[in-house]
Amino acid sequence: MDFLKTQIQMERRKGVVSTQATFDEGYNLPDYLPDIYSVILSGGDVRLDEVKAGNGHVIVKGAVQYRVLYKTDQNEWKISSLDGEIPFQETLAAPDMSEFDMVSADPVLEDLSIRISNSRKLNVRALLEVKAVIRERFDVEIPTAVEAEEQPEIMKEEHEFLEMRYYGKENCHIREEILLPSNKPNIQKVLWQQMQVLGTEERLSPGILSVQGELQILVVYVSEENSSLQWFAVKAPYRCEFEIPEAESTMVPYLSVRIQNLSCSPERDADGESRVILAEGELHADVRLYEAEKQEMIVDTYALNRHLVLSRGTGVFPELRMKNESKCRVNDTIRIPNGDSGILQICAGFGMEEIDRKTVTEAGILTEGAVRICLLYLTDHDSAPLEAAEEVVPFQYLVEIPGIRQEDDVELQHSLEALSFLMKNSGEVEIQAVVCLKAMVTGFRELDVIQEIREEDFRIEELNTQPSIVGLTLAPEDSLWEIAKKYHTTTGQIREINQLENDRISGGMKILLIKQLPKRA
Repeated sequence: MDFLKTQIQMERRKGVVSTQATFDEGYNLPDYLPDIYSVILSGGDVRLDEVKAGNGHVIVKGAVQYRVLYKTDQNEWKISSLDGEIPFQETLAAPDMSEFDMVSADPVLEDLSIRISNSRKLNVRALLEVKAVIRERFDVEIPTAVEAEEQPEIMKEEHEFLEMRYYGKENCHIREEILLPSNKPNIQKVLWQQMQVLGTEERLSPGILSVQGELQILVVYVSEENSSLQWFAVKAPYRCEFEIPEAESTMVPYLSVRIQNLSCSPERDADGESRVILAEGELHADVRLYEAEKQEMIVDTYALNRHLVLSRGTGVFPELRMKNESKCRVNDTIRIPNGDSGILQICAGFGMEEIDRKTVTEAGILTEGAVRICLLYLTDHDSAPLEAAEEVVPFQYLVEIPGIRQEDDVELQHSLEALSFLMKNSGEVEIQAVVCLKAMVTGFRELDVIQEIREEDFRIEELNTQPSIVGLTLAPEDSLWEIAKKYHTTTGQIREINQLENDRISGGMKILLIKQLPKRA
């Protein structure tokens, strides 16, 4: 006699490792760029090139990318731009890690400072934090049937298990063509371009995982007609599809999405005119697909003609407590220092959400962070036609997760879903932003799992000490299974003798029990 077992594939967080790296680099302007007078705007991002898992360590490779929009007095438009990058390779010690574990890295640019050393040189300082989350796969076997010539009595319970159906890294090249509106002149030269992603959303269908969102694009350029300074801002949707045979619409997806190397460049249309903006980027996603599946598990068994010895152990099973998507609305008014220049028009605004702290409370996840706002606008001053204002708007939001526990595995993703600006007067701008917070909380439960079964000779002398017929008044805590097992009968016979429709019994009921003798006794 032996158990037939079902294997359940699961995963759990194994650990988190992190490190920080500082950079202090000089950047010499190439000969084709004009001198720097002052910095209008600077920004940076992190490009992730490779994450490699090894025994006891994680290797993360990439580059800190930075861009600068600056004033100059050496061209007609008084502005120019430059970009550069600082490569890095960090090795994070992870003593418990193996090369077969799942690992995802999240390098974050904590600080970027760009200062002018002289008209031909910049000093770039950056603080980078690299965090790697390590997860491991594991299999659990549960008994679901008994292989025997003569079937014993079996009790099963139905449990819901969170199984991992798929894990993989998916990549997609984003390419969108945007045509200039008819009231905009042709592009001669791009002076500044800026892009960001808004509102990433994932959808599952049979065999397909789709990721979609919106690209916000700003291009400041010189026109072909009269070499005037022009700008164009637009939002364009994007969509990536991944073929995943295991995917089903009923599954629970968890994606860690990173979009990098965003850029836009002028292209010629069918008539040969420079009126098309080509927006490109790379989408990288760490994908985990889960399915909550109900499975019946044998929790007890006995036989009337032989003695069964069960070996039990404790199984630890992950379970999905909550997958929650919340919207945090952020509103504020920022003041723009005018100086000697008056504001003619806001070109575009960009933002970046940051989470500084997350705290698990009885009600959910208390999230504290900020939205870093960058506003580009046109002025009425010929020597400074384009200016920028930057502001930090803090926010606090409770992601409601009833029943969350301190020991639960909490994964929180955040993204900027919407951003808008309203000019209140010449010096004040109202900001409205929506931060999307996606939380996935998994916990663990312990179940008593039968691991082995062993047969022993039947002890007839013990059976002979039990009465053949028993009248029993039930206590509230009694169960039909335990009564049948104790008095050497079956639940089916008890139901038949006492004319019960099912196994439900209650305290105070009176039932009749008849001992069943083994066939080989």
